[in-house]
Amino acid sequence: MLILMITYGSIGRRRIHNLKAIKAGSRIACDVDSDKLSDVGQGCIIKIYDNFEKTLTRHPEVALISTSINMHITSVVSAARQGCRSSIEKPLSYSLDSINELIDVTNKKQ
Repeated sequence: MLILMITYGSIGRRRIHNLKAIKAGSRIACDVDSDKLSDVGQGCIIKIYDNFEKTLTRHPEVALISTSINMHITSVVSAARQGCRSSIEKPLSYSLDSINELIDVTNKKQ
């Protein structure tokens, strides 16, 4: 199973290290801030990307989304369009503006 960690802040680092500890799948990470990705633990991640859309071309099965709140829905919609299941930090969003798009995309992929 290929697992994608979107953003590698403190929560992302914790999730990746936990996944490594339980030997869960192959792990890739994506963050536009390359400085955050420079301290990835040895053996925790097999590939690092700085472009989200390019990362999705690897066809991860699961995306762990730890972006800023304003990017949660955009990230999960993009992942869902590629057939990738997602786990999102709370809150889902600041507003309900794109919720219907999220519901439509995820319902079509089931």
